[in-house]
Amino acid sequence: MTASAKQVSVTAKVTNTGHRYSGKETVQVYVSAPQTGADKAYQQLAGYAKTDDLAPGALQTVTVTFNTSSLASYSESRAAWVLDAGDYLVRVGNSSRNTHVAANLNLAKPVVTEQDHNELNDQKPASELTSKPADFYTYVDEKREIAHARRINLDPRSFRTENDASDGEQDVTVDSTSPYYALDGDKISSTTVYLDRDEKDWEGTGAPYAPKTGEKVTHVKTSSSSTLYDVAKGRTSIEQFVAGLTVKQLADIVEGSGVGGATPSAVGAAGYTTGAHEDLGIPSMTLSDGPAGLRLTQQIATTPPTYQYGTAWPIGTLLAQTWDRDLVDKVGTAVGKEMNEYGVSLWLAPGMNIHRDPLNGRNFEYYSEDPLISGLTAAATTEGVQSNPGVGVTIKHFAANNQETARNSSNAVVGERALREIELKGFEIAVKAAQPMSVMSSYNKVNGTYASGNYDLLTDVLRGEWGFKGTVMTDWGGAHGATNTMYSGNDLIEPGGKASDIVNATVKAAPTLDVHGLPAYTKTVRSTGSTSYTFQLGGLTLAAGGSTTVSSTVDGTTDLSKTPLSGTTTIDAINNQTYTAHPKFTSIDDAYQAVQDLLASSALTATQKAAVTVSDVQHSTPGDSTSPVTSYTVTLTGNYAAASAYTMRLGDLQRSAIRILTTASKTASFQQLAQSQKVRGISVGSYTDQFKNLDPTGTSVKGRVQQPYHKR
Repeated sequence: MTASAKQVSVTAKVTNTGHRYSGKETVQVYVSAPQTGADKAYQQLAGYAKTDDLAPGALQTVTVTFNTSSLASYSESRAAWVLDAGDYLVRVGNSSRNTHVAANLNLAKPVVTEQDHNELNDQKPASELTSKPADFYTYVDEKREIAHARRINLDPRSFRTENDASDGEQDVTVDSTSPYYALDGDKISSTTVYLDRDEKDWEGTGAPYAPKTGEKVTHVKTSSSSTLYDVAKGRTSIEQFVAGLTVKQLADIVEGSGVGGATPSAVGAAGYTTGAHEDLGIPSMTLSDGPAGLRLTQQIATTPPTYQYGTAWPIGTLLAQTWDRDLVDKVGTAVGKEMNEYGVSLWLAPGMNIHRDPLNGRNFEYYSEDPLISGLTAAATTEGVQSNPGVGVTIKHFAANNQETARNSSNAVVGERALREIELKGFEIAVKAAQPMSVMSSYNKVNGTYASGNYDLLTDVLRGEWGFKGTVMTDWGGAHGATNTMYSGNDLIEPGGKASDIVNATVKAAPTLDVHGLPAYTKTVRSTGSTSYTFQLGGLTLAAGGSTTVSSTVDGTTDLSKTPLSGTTTIDAINNQTYTAHPKFTSIDDAYQAVQDLLASSALTATQKAAVTVSDVQHSTPGDSTSPVTSYTVTLTGNYAAASAYTMRLGDLQRSAIRILTTASKTASFQQLAQSQKVRGISVGSYTDQFKNLDPTGTSVKGRVQQPYHKR
């Protein structure tokens, strides 16, 4: 065994002492930290490995290595990870109750291994349990083993303190009258907004963009001909590309979609990202549920039928119980191959919350009650999936999702130390070791703030401290307001479909009028028989006594050859969505009748109908109301929100779009879109392979299996 300020390595010789059966064995290394400074458990798992299959009498040498800093405890008072002074007992065995003391690592003085900022501490538990060392587990000969254990002195001067504090720490002061106070209290983050210096009429406002609280302006040169392909080829920067997009385009990017794009994608997937801007080289990503394989429509009603059968893999808990990261890596590799086969970009797995209560309804998806097993198993899964070109995982549910009952409103009140050492540690290990393509935020609150809108969680910790580089998405329906979702660093809203929420939080937007003069709409029909309508009203709230009117005249100058913007989305029992645009209008009279039918239906509320008038109706035969209508005017009356209502910072919106586009440019769908559009020079590889400074936390090396010697 060796130990230094950097690493601890334990080498064990494993022999199959049986006479009949072959098998594998687990080598588990635990460390008992000194009961000085912070309260600590009897022991914590520090590393583990699984042998190869050993025949009776065969042996194999296994070396388990882990970072010495992983033994540190988090100090809330110092906002730092600290190795307390004292003896660290290294225990080796094949289970937590079958170990022996292998060495005593002595540290003469406490050392700080990592400096952070206090995060996620707006609330804390009223009380916390503490350990009673007198009640700790013990066994015969433990005291003797400790007394005779090899002693290794760790030099405190050899340790280096890593400054991992977030560089995105909130640094802009606001008071309680600010619309941003509700986002993050009296300190909010700053953000960079990218603007074209020559833009004098931003979004039709008649003036350049006016930076909002905390926004720092960086001027860039934009080009209307730029595409995401140009970014991938290094011809333009992602910041320049995004600065040239409209608010509506940005909103489409950060809002999920019920339908995919032109590239091959799986049927029955959980969701997609927008396919509305493929002309800009932006692919639609397909998101498929897990975690026990890909959940897709198994048989598609084509002629002949198309099948999407996927492998049903063991649940996460069972995979973790193998203690075999090589095996889990192979499972991930197989899942990634199926993703490429069916056109799935992101697997909505693995789930990796901690087993805190046996009644948690999602425990079967999660790995373990131990954060190290959870993190290393998730890392192995991620490495396996992302060894395939252009596909990635989505580790979830971030964070502290410990119950299904009232999961959309529950508040996980956890002390910062417990959060960092238990609830967040597995995610930290997976991010640092394998860089998952995506992270899904959870439904619940964490210390009073919804995870999907929690800047401390999604930006300061996940990105600022751990260095996460991918996309953060909400769980389905997990967003709580457009502005705070973008502010917090939650990039993608799923299932989406409400780009207007983003637009209306950013700029005063007029209704989108369809060919017939009414606002464009989407009619949604579900398999349950329910029907709903969503109208593109922009920021206008229909009200008969409103101060604003918007009019549209439909007459002989109207281009009836246009496909209407309105249409119907049909959703089946397993959430497959099919969109059908409204048929083109055959005449002015046809358009007029469509308006009358809508006004007579339940598509609009009574209050909304009262704010819509149809006037100046002209007929082909003057005075004959039964003759076809040749001209009419639709007028909408209502109110726009006050200027203070547009709280979305363009910089936050651009930042989220940049992250999504960067992720999309690494997917197989990006390469496929380029091929379909005959764009050369676009290819993607393993997502994880682009990162060269990954921290595996712990490693294991297996020697050659030595077979038993048999006399002839």
